[in-house]
Amino acid sequence: SSLGKRGGVIIISGSRGSGKTRLAEELGRHVRSRGRTFLDVRCGPGAAEDPFRPVKDLLRAYRNVFLYYSFSEKEALRSALREYLKKTGRVILSLYPHMGEVIGEYPELTELDTEKESQRFALVVSRFLLTLSRLENGLVVFFDDAHRMDQETLDLLATVLKDVSSYPLLVVCSAADRNESGTIPFHHFEQRIRATGILLRSVFLKPFSTTQTERFVASLLPGNGKPTPELQAYLHGLGGGNPSLTEELLRHLTAERAVVKDGSSWTIDKATIDHVTLSPDMGSILSDRITLLDPREKEILSRAAVIGPTFSVAMLSRLCADVVDPADDRRRTVRNFLQKAVGFRLLADHGPGTFSFCHEDLRETVYADVAPGKRRALHLAVGRLLENASEKKRDASLYDMVRHFEAGGDTDRTRRYSFLAGMKAKQEHAYGRALGYFHTAERLLAGDPIRFGAQWCLCLMAIGEIDLLMGRHAKLIAYYTENLPKVTDLLHRAEMFMRMSQAYFRMWDYRKCEEFARRGLGLLGETLPRTRVALILHITQELIRHLYLRLVFDPFRAKKDTVRAATTRVIVSHYYALCWQYLFSNHLLFFFSALRAFNLSRQRLGYSRETALFVSAYAGVLTIIPRFRGATRNLLLSLRMKKRLNNTWETGQLALVIGMYYQFRGDLSRSIRWLRRSEGIMKSIGDPRETANALLFLVYAFRFRGEFTHAVAVNDELHSLARLSDNTYAYYYSMANYLHIAYDRGMLREADHWLGKCNAYRIEHEEKNSAFGRRLVNGYMEFSRKRDRRSLEMLEAARRMFETTSAVSLYNAHVYLHLARAYIDLYTSGSPEFADRRAKQQLLRKLKHTCRKALAVARPWRLNHTWAYRINGRYYSLINRPGRAEYYFQKAIRACRATGRRHELAATYQAYAEHARRCGNASLADTYACRAYDLFTTLDSQAYTVNTGGVGPENRQQAEHGLQKLVRRLKETRLSEALFSVDDVVAGTGTREEKKERILKIVMDLSGAERVRLFSRRDTATGCDLVADTGE
Repeated sequence: SSLGKRGGVIIISGSRGSGKTRLAEELGRHVRSRGRTFLDVRCGPGAAEDPFRPVKDLLRAYRNVFLYYSFSEKEALRSALREYLKKTGRVILSLYPHMGEVIGEYPELTELDTEKESQRFALVVSRFLLTLSRLENGLVVFFDDAHRMDQETLDLLATVLKDVSSYPLLVVCSAADRNESGTIPFHHFEQRIRATGILLRSVFLKPFSTTQTERFVASLLPGNGKPTPELQAYLHGLGGGNPSLTEELLRHLTAERAVVKDGSSWTIDKATIDHVTLSPDMGSILSDRITLLDPREKEILSRAAVIGPTFSVAMLSRLCADVVDPADDRRRTVRNFLQKAVGFRLLADHGPGTFSFCHEDLRETVYADVAPGKRRALHLAVGRLLENASEKKRDASLYDMVRHFEAGGDTDRTRRYSFLAGMKAKQEHAYGRALGYFHTAERLLAGDPIRFGAQWCLCLMAIGEIDLLMGRHAKLIAYYTENLPKVTDLLHRAEMFMRMSQAYFRMWDYRKCEEFARRGLGLLGETLPRTRVALILHITQELIRHLYLRLVFDPFRAKKDTVRAATTRVIVSHYYALCWQYLFSNHLLFFFSALRAFNLSRQRLGYSRETALFVSAYAGVLTIIPRFRGATRNLLLSLRMKKRLNNTWETGQLALVIGMYYQFRGDLSRSIRWLRRSEGIMKSIGDPRETANALLFLVYAFRFRGEFTHAVAVNDELHSLARLSDNTYAYYYSMANYLHIAYDRGMLREADHWLGKCNAYRIEHEEKNSAFGRRLVNGYMEFSRKRDRRSLEMLEAARRMFETTSAVSLYNAHVYLHLARAYIDLYTSGSPEFADRRAKQQLLRKLKHTCRKALAVARPWRLNHTWAYRINGRYYSLINRPGRAEYYFQKAIRACRATGRRHELAATYQAYAEHARRCGNASLADTYACRAYDLFTTLDSQAYTVNTGGVGPENRQQAEHGLQKLVRRLKETRLSEALFSVDDVVAGTGTREEKKERILKIVMDLSGAERVRLFSRRDTATGCDLVADTGE
């Protein structure tokens, strides 16, 4: 299936020695025989000790394959890979530097924060492997003993496999049976991929049957002899049908001459076999072979066991200086012994100069036989040998040094190297491992706080940062609460309060978030006002200071206050975190936090990153007022500052914000230019989250302009990126975009499909931060299709949610506009719930209030006031006030033309035509219905196109033409584009009798099978009722 352009995962499981590796090797020979690429990655003993070692071995295996290509093939592959990687190739080189021979050299990466670094690493590596599979026209990767993988590699592999069904990549994993120790992480990984549906097959290798054992033993025996039934039964009973164990038992019995050839068959020598000791366990059989070694060889083997599951000849030679005779060549002596141990099947040669134990139980047995005191001394000796190596080798051996010094009882060195190992693991994105090293260092440093206080605080900060990154918010709060009394430095205490505040913010506990931010700011001499009067006074004071700094004091040329720089950075970090909270909850406190931090950074930090950051935060203050021109000027000033500071990431992020601001102002052309610029920058530095944000607003811009083809293309990219980078926010809104586009184009069946997906995803991933947007989207779309009480209640719940906060008026505008549109649709639908006069009057009062509120709230936002004008025009048309209705329709038309919202303009034309027809102005209705029809046709909005029919003779012909197109699509069985539209086609064309005639005409043109498919659909219920009235 991989070679057929569809990838997936195959898992081969079974007990040790059941033949998993041999089966995969046969697969490799089959793949190579067909001219495809097969990469064999062995996860040997100790694979979990080095983060991402299987991925590094995968890159090493591909590099070895690449070296055999011709020059032209190498250049073509390198060019294609560089085209994909752009500036992010350093991520691949950080894993395996020799990949430079494949992809070339790359400059250092743009530095991101820890969370974004982690996302970039996972996305670049996963996309690189998927792209490589496509360039190789099919790639098969085999991970042998995958249950030994570290957790970081399993997580990365899960990221790669999210999109594997679209690429020709087949991943084959062999793993021990789940009942064996050490396999739990891998089997959790198996459950994850099984839930995604990408697991093509799971193969469990059962033990051999009696017949299979007979054939297997016959293939192992020399010559053409066959085993006697007695020998076959003996081996099958003792080996339990395990191929490897059966082979080892046969080899052992043959060496002891307990199995002999008798004529043409092999049989058991009963006189000898009684004196042979056998155990039905692989480790025990191998351990028995140690008795064949002399004392010196046993000592060398025990020292190899202390080094680890895998070891080098050079290290073992230096450790055995007191074992080998000084007159002998030490390295040659040790190498000769290792080759002898390989012949005894005690060790495996991985070349060059690297060996490992054949079986994990064998190493554990040898290691346990070493006396505890001697074991500690050997661990210390290994640790010192690693410590005295060159700087490059010492950095590569940090994890081993920590393990050996800890086992040897050297507390000082364990403390020192645990911190360094934690920093290294953090840089390698192995955050779980880094957390373990930092906790070890913190535990040892806490014993002497006077001597190691500063380094202990650094450990606390690192642990807090990783806990935040991994989402362990409750653990971070408990850990910091326990250790806060021990911290004496005010700056460190303030930073800990900031981290706790951030944790509460991510847990959506705003009260606790504010409480801990106040405590942290209080330690640094800052006061956050509590009463409204005090808050207004503080805002006034900061505004005066802001004017002074702007008019009198030039902060961008002032010298940086180096004495208070560190404290100021912590203060503005507190305020920056508070700004995000107050943006959606308390605008006065948002004004104060943004202004205060802006003034502090200008006055104390001068021309710095923090000052540029709060220039854009001040633009946020102007947006809420709203003063878009001033906000845009400040954003452009901030952009110039960040360019001068050479901050690429923040330049790209600010380009995204400027694109959003132009979108709010209704200037969609400039918005698209800035968003494309941001997308390019974020892609080049490999930030998946900000790339997704840029793509999301690009979809909005294209959809507002009615360019649905571009919108779908960009949304496809967003959907794929969000799925790969685990961005639940972007993934949900990519599905919502599909829903909106399908609804705008009148593709109602497809809209129903995406509505179901959005509902399921919203229920599965309900979060407080996005509950408003998700309820709003799902509520209105459900109401549009069902017009029931439940979907209306979802909209009203969204309105109540935002009425309790002083949120940005843009979001309030969305609530009121969706709700007003729903009330109008409900009023005109003739629902039985609102049939009596009293219910209608009550609904009309709600509609009046909502329309006025929508107009007031949406007026500053040019992108939304077009919609607000149209909604108010429809409202005044309903209550028979044609003058006011025409006034708002004309304003809506002018606003749509100014902002370029073509679909909104067509909908306004349609609503204006309906209003003119209601007022008896047929010529005006014909004019605007034709304009709506033409524009909807240009935009390919099918259901909207036919709904504009039935006004004049010319339009009736156009509607008839649309009907015939739908009939042709039905006959071509393009049901997803046409079948759902039958009801919508008939809905706006003529009288009831004319509708019956049109439905009959459509139905009679269909075959019997097509009629069954048509009438089995629920969304043609109205049409079916009309046909039933005719007796057909």
